[in-house]
Amino acid sequence: MRKASDGRAPRTWAARRAASVAIAIMAAGFGFTRGVEAAQPMHFTHLGADAGLAQGGVMAIVEDSQGFLWLGTEDGLVRYDGYALRHLIRQRGVPGSLPNNWIAALASGSDGRLWIGTDGGGVAWRDPMTGRFLPLRSAAGEAAVPPEEKVRALHLDHRGHLWIATRTAGLVEVDRGDHVPAAEERRHLLEQLAP
Repeated sequence: MRKASDGRAPRTWAARRAASVAIAIMAAGFGFTRGVEAAQPMHFTHLGADAGLAQGGVMAIVEDSQGFLWLGTEDGLVRYDGYALRHLIRQRGVPGSLPNNWIAALASGSDGRLWIGTDGGGVAWRDPMTGRFLPLRSAAGEAAVPPEEKVRALHLDHRGHLWIATRTAGLVEVDRGDHVPAAEERRHLLEQLAP
């Protein structure tokens, strides 16, 4: 048997392999127990009729830039501040009211605007300064989607454009800067491609 320069016998391949496996098992064991210790218990809060939620069917949920949760229901919009629910509904003939009570989609921008897609009332946005709801219109005063349109989803992309998915009018892209569709031709193309 050959000796190492320090006079000890060299380790065999099997001994080195066994030492590596033992170290790996100990490291995995330490990592596993550390992960279990770090896990936090989950807490659940149920918000139903007893908490003031007027409609149990929540269709959409989004958190705004101030930390409020907004819930879209079949009976209006609900704001939750972590303590209480505030129910907002359409008030016929009142300017600045919701366009429809069936809130199907929500999106929140970094500028504080809350975008609301309704089922039969088109798209509106909430002015964070006044709390009023305003219809989404172009600079010429035209609606980005027909007011009776059934909105299914809203999405704000990294450029700040609002994407509106509808039941019958296809997909609409809106440049929020001037509330004018970013590419009117794209909307018509998408409508033509729809079955």
